[in-house]
Amino acid sequence: MTTDTQTAEAVQQQNLQEPEFHAPTETGTASGVELATNEVRNQFMQAMTPRTFDDVWRMSDMIAQSDLAPKDYKGKPGNVMIAWQTGVELGITSPLQAIQNIAVINGRPTIWGDMMLAICRAAPAWSEADFAEWIEGEGAQMVAHCTVRRRPNGNVAHYTFSMADAKDAGLLGKQGPWQQYPKRMLQMRARGFALRDTFTPELKGIRMAEEERDITPEAGQPVQQAPANGGQQQRAGTASRVGDKLAQRRQKSQQRRQAQEVYETTAETKADAPSSEGAGPGGEITCAYVCEQIKKATTRDEMAEAIDLARHVPESDHGVVNEAYKARLAELKTSAQ
Repeated sequence: MTTDTQTAEAVQQQNLQEPEFHAPTETGTASGVELATNEVRNQFMQAMTPRTFDDVWRMSDMIAQSDLAPKDYKGKPGNVMIAWQTGVELGITSPLQAIQNIAVINGRPTIWGDMMLAICRAAPAWSEADFAEWIEGEGAQMVAHCTVRRRPNGNVAHYTFSMADAKDAGLLGKQGPWQQYPKRMLQMRARGFALRDTFTPELKGIRMAEEERDITPEAGQPVQQAPANGGQQQRAGTASRVGDKLAQRRQKSQQRRQAQEVYETTAETKADAPSSEGAGPGGEITCAYVCEQIKKATTRDEMAEAIDLARHVPESDHGVVNEAYKARLAELKTSAQ
């Protein structure tokens, strides 16, 4: 073996060795980067841990006012608090991690794909040896695969999502990630189905954000384009339809006004017309008839009804009616004694 051969083999062997890891020293430095010690981190986390509802609210408000808050949480401390609570239920104790990895899509909390994988990997039932993701094929033949297993007794679950599946779901025509990163989107779909079906207790039914935004209005719907030809005809037809509707509205409004006038006139006529039961011979209410009804009255209510008929007699006869009313009232008082 020559010296050159020995030198080449030595270099190759050196390249195959794993890079040496430098643990943080007591001063908290590694590779020239200053790191916080465990003691410092623990002290900071204890100081930042809220102990009351007011503490949680103040911290949520502080985060909402920060420039680090995503747009869904900017200026909305209530949303920050709810996302924080959702994160705690999923095992994400840090509020910053919660708002960075929980997205509000169509009013529902969702988890980004990488955080969903991290939550499942932290679960005691996770089997790292059985987890795998890969893409087969190219172009329209691409298929994403994902295998997971739930310990101790679960079988290996194998999920796939292909370009044909994406086409059937109407995803390929969407602008955005499906046009720019189709492999990544296929991977997220296969991963989301595998993790949500296998680790249901850990994820509590929360969907992956990459999946949820494709089935909600926020993902963007195709916009109908106006026809290139016949634009003037379309506008003319629209104007004609609008004119017809306005004419119909004016006609209905006029009919309502006429009906209202007829109703009010009829109501006034009925109110002013004398009752047939209170009319004299021929239906006419005369002064003599009113005086006769007053004389027949035996109670105050009957007296009130009789005197009410006086409004149908001429004013020149009102004095006679009043005298008859006073006389009958005196008679009733005398009989009552």
